[in-house]
Amino acid sequence: MEKMYTKWQSMDGWKNKVFSLIKGPGWSPGSPWTGHMDQVPDITSREKHSYPTKPLIWSTYIFIHFFITLFVYEAVGLFRDRLSAMEIVCHLVFVVLSLANIGLFYDGNPAAAALEFVRCAFVFFYTQAGIPLLTTALYWSGLTALVGDNLETFFYVLLRSYFFISAAVWALPTVHHAYQRTLHLKMKIA
Repeated sequence: MEKMYTKWQSMDGWKNKVFSLIKGPGWSPGSPWTGHMDQVPDITSREKHSYPTKPLIWSTYIFIHFFITLFVYEAVGLFRDRLSAMEIVCHLVFVVLSLANIGLFYDGNPAAAALEFVRCAFVFFYTQAGIPLLTTALYWSGLTALVGDNLETFFYVLLRSYFFISAAVWALPTVHHAYQRTLHLKMKIA
């Protein structure tokens, strides 16, 4: 990509710039469509990307959050007529942030820990007054009538505890990373 950009910049006139992108790699003004083979730049092969193996606890954590995200997405689709517009937006923002953050984790992005902390803390505070989506889903499925209201309380406490613990755990690397950046900036200024 870098070589294409360099070649594009070296061309005079917009017509030659466009042709440098769509014609052969050895093309230059005045040469045939595919260009001359002796003018084709050397291309090194692409490095194969390898993903490091993650610990089982990490994979389990990601799987649980993916399952919760999938449940929220499906529940919003099923019960969108019973939710307010703000509830739908908040739930869908949760879904998008969750899926994006799972991708960031697998890419090894350093911002993933901070985003996970914000996402989990948001869910913990958002669900403080209850989880209407959970109530509606349990009632709709008939589990509330079968087991009773204790099931909803159990899931409510379980989910809030899980997201509180997740937020607390992800706060540590987030604070540590912010501290390291602050030290790095202080050293850079001095």
